[in-house]
Amino acid sequence: MKKKLFILVIVFCGVIFSSYGQDFIKEDTPPAQEKQKPNWKDRLIYGGNLWFSFGTIRSVDISPMIGYIIKPRVIAGTYLFYNYYENMYYNFSTDLYGFRPYIQVTLIKDINEALNTLSSNETSIVLQGETEFMSLNKNLFSSYPIFVTDANRIWINSIFVGGGIRQTAGGKSGMYLLLMWNISNNLYYPYGNPIIRFGFNF
Repeated sequence: MKKKLFILVIVFCGVIFSSYGQDFIKEDTPPAQEKQKPNWKDRLIYGGNLWFSFGTIRSVDISPMIGYIIKPRVIAGTYLFYNYYENMYYNFSTDLYGFRPYIQVTLIKDINEALNTLSSNETSIVLQGETEFMSLNKNLFSSYPIFVTDANRIWINSIFVGGGIRQTAGGKSGMYLLLMWNISNNLYYPYGNPIIRFGFNF
């Protein structure tokens, strides 16, 4: 009887030591890997727009763009633009160029989801604000009083506000259509309101 009891004690102690041993040698489970924040290069977007018009006034505009995704719904960047302008009636042509810093805010991330419609593309409603710095030939406005009379070109500043839609095509790539208004009442701005812009980004 004592022999059986002794054997049971030995087995019991062996089980206890074995379980403690397993806990001791068991490797710590690696902590869940933290989500890596995207680096600044991953936040960059590129794109631009191109438009042209024909008739008495001919115009071709090229506007490359670079932007930075500050937050998922906020993008800031700038356009560089070049515009060839020709007035056939006055036999006059000139170049307009400059840069256009902007900030874009996504108001509705996906109207398809809001309307409960099925679509493989994400269509967003965006608001945009810009300040434009444009260099132009003062002779473009010969009927207006030009205050800078000792230079062939002048710089004008205009402020634009507006919005539109942006449709993604996967990742950061997509297309956008914007309707922008010049609210600065600048006499020397060569175009009327509103301004329609169609472009892309990737």
